[in-house]
Amino acid sequence: MGRFILRLGFVALVLEILVPVLSVLLAGAAGLVAGRESWASFYLTRLLVAYLVPAVIATPVILGFQNNPELSVFYGVIGGLVVYAQVASMFYSTRKRFAAARDREGLARTRYDSLFVIGAIALYCVMLWVHPLAVNPATWSVMCLVLWLSQVPVLGVLISIFGLFLIASLLFKGALFVVALSGACSNKGSPEKGK
Repeated sequence: MGRFILRLGFVALVLEILVPVLSVLLAGAAGLVAGRESWASFYLTRLLVAYLVPAVIATPVILGFQNNPELSVFYGVIGGLVVYAQVASMFYSTRKRFAAARDREGLARTRYDSLFVIGAIALYCVMLWVHPLAVNPATWSVMCLVLWLSQVPVLGVLISIFGLFLIASLLFKGALFVVALSGACSNKGSPEKGK
């Protein structure tokens, strides 16, 4: 069980590095419109995160199911929390960046973030029963990288411990995302919205 949680921390750390790199590549491939990210590349990045994070997190969870079937529910719930925390914290960071820059157009783009988070969690649940959605060559290559890096004696332990702290941080950011969403929902009907 402890090995599973360390592996999830390791996976979360790899995703924290991999997803922004892929997002930049995707934005570059989709093209920038007048020096800004286009709506299409913005939502394609959201879709990438909403698929890649649950798929990569589901892979060690599925492996955990096979190794310890009696802990399946525990593994599934912990994996679901990590999926939520990872996706919500990435989206919260984007929302916070747009708010700090007072970018109304950017903030308008984030209005569907809660749907992407719910979709990512629903997709994760489906992946636990339909394994080919999660275990495919793309996600398996990321998992092989994680397994290989975790075998490096000192580096594997250090990265796993750092990954645990990252998961705690992600859970905190996920809670902030819920607070930000509830604040955005409560301000919709307020007369001071336009001011």
